[in-house]
Amino acid sequence: MDTRLAAWLRGRGHDALHLCELGLQRLPDPGVFALAVAERRILLTHDLDFAEIWALGRRHGTTGVVLFRLHDPRIQRLQARLEMVLAECGAALRDGAVVLVEDRRHRVRRPDGP
Repeated sequence: MDTRLAAWLRGRGHDALHLCELGLQRLPDPGVFALAVAERRILLTHDLDFAEIWALGRRHGTTGVVLFRLHDPRIQRLQARLEMVLAECGAALRDGAVVLVEDRRHRVRRPDGP
């Protein structure tokens, strides 16, 4: 994910970090997920592996995941879609949902769902 997205989120009052800012950009995906769970953070990613990690992690406590699947991944498009998703799905994300964000829609999968 683009470091500018973390800065944009901070500018809107969110406690956002990018792995590069922590020097953890090479941390394996399970480690990234474990860190997000430990710090009660929501992950923003393009990496489909996190949906599987999330599904497996539901048994041990979880975190919300925003999974972007956009044809146009430029920062302005990410910001626009994320702003909408946070407004509509913020509570679900805090409760550990995965939100799949596509160009024209988004879908929510809750941790207590199928």
